[in-house]
Amino acid sequence: MKKIVYLDNAATSGKKPDNVKKAVMKTMENYCANPGRSGHFLSVSAQKAVYEVREKTAGMFGISKAENVIFTQNTTHALNIAVNTAGQRKKTVISSVMEHNSVLRPLYALEEKYGVKTVFLTPDFNNTDKFGEEVIRKIDRDCGAVVLTACSNVTGSLLPLKKIGRVCREKGIIFIVDGAQAAGHYGINMTENCIDMLCVPSHKGLLGICGGGALIVGDNFTEKINPVLMGGSGIYSVKKQMPDSLPERLEAGTLPFAPILSMGAGIDFLKKAGIEELNFRSTRAAQRLRELLGNTKGVTLYSCHGNIVLFNIEGKESFKTAEMLDRCGISVRSGLHCAPLCHKALGTGKDGGVRASFGWFNTPSDSEYLWKCIRNYL
Repeated sequence: MKKIVYLDNAATSGKKPDNVKKAVMKTMENYCANPGRSGHFLSVSAQKAVYEVREKTAGMFGISKAENVIFTQNTTHALNIAVNTAGQRKKTVISSVMEHNSVLRPLYALEEKYGVKTVFLTPDFNNTDKFGEEVIRKIDRDCGAVVLTACSNVTGSLLPLKKIGRVCREKGIIFIVDGAQAAGHYGINMTENCIDMLCVPSHKGLLGICGGGALIVGDNFTEKINPVLMGGSGIYSVKKQMPDSLPERLEAGTLPFAPILSMGAGIDFLKKAGIEELNFRSTRAAQRLRELLGNTKGVTLYSCHGNIVLFNIEGKESFKTAEMLDRCGISVRSGLHCAPLCHKALGTGKDGGVRASFGWFNTPSDSEYLWKCIRNYL
């Protein structure tokens, strides 16, 4: 197999730590049972392992109640639950053009179902601190919720969560955060940032495998959350409705056991290595590419921050550039990245852009190799 330079970490982290791999193998070798569905040793052991990951996840994101960590199929599943909860208020929702379709489409569905009005604000991608002030200005008595990404999957821009969250808390407004691109790359403390619901994946910055995620509910959030999936919960089997208690109310059916344990192992790795150190590595590699492409004639470099670099080659469709890089053994992602409003605001065109997204294992030499391939292509 040819050497691969993996630069698609915003889609899923490309290199898993050894302890994550071992955790996945352990689920097949030692835990061949359904967690929380039987009383025998293997099932009870699996359930205990799941609870330990709940505790780790709660601790990482700054809440005290492990039962407020609800495991989901992915971030999209978690966001659907969270956004539907916001829709119960049938009021205006404030969001941004930076959002992924995992936020946009549930919001559009609320407009159709309940007539909820969504206000999409456009930030200054190079100075998102001002965006917090804009959100605050838009908040009025008709606002029921604010739904925002913590970090754009297109530009890597971070939003000022604490500033926005505190105003939401003061005014009794639900604050929902899509943490798909931020979790594991940046510290997110739900209590300090007054976040009511945070949605995260197992397989990106938390370094686990695909197929899992979590909806994390803040300690102070007491509103009833309605499930989007209903079925077996392991308790109250004669009841016609899902249980009222968390996490069982929102965890219908068999849990994604291997992704959950892999996420727990990823959290262990992040704590040991240090999120700041790992983020420094990925950001340093991305910054090297920004420097090189920014000084290359024929390349359009868009607003990009952190571990993400978004660009196009003049006169070339984004997918053609990605295909060329793939032939060189470089994995990137082209197109609209499921964030059409963001690309429209950036002016990337109908074909979107080429996104190189870096992980903890990437180095500046990866950027230099990509740049050489681009130069040969021009």
